[in-house]
Amino acid sequence: METPVGDRYVKAAMDERGLVLGGEQSGHVIIGALANTGDGTLTGISVLDVMQRTGRSLADLASVVAKAPQVLLNVKVARREELQDAAAFWSTVSAVEQGLGDKGRVLVRASGTEPVVRIMVEALEPGVADAQAEILRVALLDALGPLAD
Repeated sequence: METPVGDRYVKAAMDERGLVLGGEQSGHVIIGALANTGDGTLTGISVLDVMQRTGRSLADLASVVAKAPQVLLNVKVARREELQDAAAFWSTVSAVEQGLGDKGRVLVRASGTEPVVRIMVEALEPGVADAQAEILRVALLDALGPLAD
């Protein structure tokens, strides 16, 4: 499941669906019964507890996680505040998402502190994430203009 970026959104989605574990790509892990936000120390202790109780190694526990190649671009744009209204750009995002299907995903968000829009593309096939991220970068710059240095 996907939520907007932020622990509070992840925790709200967990509560709505009765889930006990949630997290973000950034590494934040929320253990619903123990905390309302990501806590690295708590996560580490919880993993050690599972390892001790099951007798399994960390490598064995992590072997079920499938990681996909991911590309993150920080694109400096002139008009970051116009991102939500950039219809042509969002049309390109939709086309990329449809092309990826269930073999990848796209996340686009404006930075709250910099004149930057972050584009993340994940794809199972090597090279696909790079190519699709570049398509989105070009479409974004067409829509919002490059930031003059």
